[in-house]
Amino acid sequence: IVDTNIPEETIAYLAENCKVPIYADPVSCTKAKKLLPVLGKLHTVTPNKLEAEVLTGISIDSDEKLDEAANVLFDKGVKQVFITCGADGLYAANREASFRLPNLKCKLVNATGAGDAMVAGFAYAETEGFDLREIALTGLGAASIAVEGSSTINEDMSAEVVLRRAGIEQ
Repeated sequence: IVDTNIPEETIAYLAENCKVPIYADPVSCTKAKKLLPVLGKLHTVTPNKLEAEVLTGISIDSDEKLDEAANVLFDKGVKQVFITCGADGLYAANREASFRLPNLKCKLVNATGAGDAMVAGFAYAETEGFDLREIALTGLGAASIAVEGSSTINEDMSAEVVLRRAGIEQ
């Protein structure tokens, strides 16, 4: 997992030399530009709508535009896309499927770390061999638990709790 808080040269080095799938979080519209030269080497990107617009050049104002943006990323070599849509939930896509899921119900205490928890949930679910919907739900589950804690890392966070929140049976 990389984010764009590191130098562009480091991202390029990782993209060229990493032998495992790379998940990339653009972090901000300005920093998202660091991913443009290496999009074809990334397995998964996790932008919000504005960051996805930077990565694709498409103004996203509908579900159809989400699909169009995802296809631009796929054409560049990305395998999987998760676009966060704020209160409108999460858009998930790969070459075989695309859909939007609502955010999971939770009690917002502290939003710090929610995005990082979501990406960690995606990556965890990927390593477990989950399908796209299960990966998306796991990320949503991790984010919903993250925001319920008063500290940066919710002490209640665990794979078991995340999967239960996501409605995934083990």
